[in-house]
Amino acid sequence: MKFSKRIKTIVSLIKYETAADIGCDHGYIAICAALGGNVGRVIACDKNPEPLKSAEKNIARRGAGGIVATRLADGLGGLAACEAETIIIAGIGGGLIVEILKKDILIAKSARQLILAPQSNVIKVRKFIGDIGLKICDEIIVSDKKRYYNILNIYT
Repeated sequence: MKFSKRIKTIVSLIKYETAADIGCDHGYIAICAALGGNVGRVIACDKNPEPLKSAEKNIARRGAGGIVATRLADGLGGLAACEAETIIIAGIGGGLIVEILKKDILIAKSARQLILAPQSNVIKVRKFIGDIGLKICDEIIVSDKKRYYNILNIYT
């Protein structure tokens, strides 16, 4: 399985042992993180059963089941405080990212790192991060398959 430049860039930013991929869809970020050797545990969450089943199949096919656990959960609702040192939310709109963070702000702030890659409304995400007292440490723009992606790296 080849991973896109966007996914590889997101995974390269993970600095801690435990990570959660929120809205994991196909599970590629979790698998890439597990196979890359830079994390010991990944929790892949999605609120919809079908994408989660797809992720579970991909995780099993790649032999990443020992490192990646899956959870049917809406946003950060499947995590306990401090359970994931890095929280990744990628591949969805910025408005939804803000809603997810707002809904479970204590869980979000319990992580040591947030990696956010909104597909739209990047300005809304930047503003929200500032409004809750956090600071974007790095912002990377990745060109992948003729699209540009913003990736925000935040230490809490």
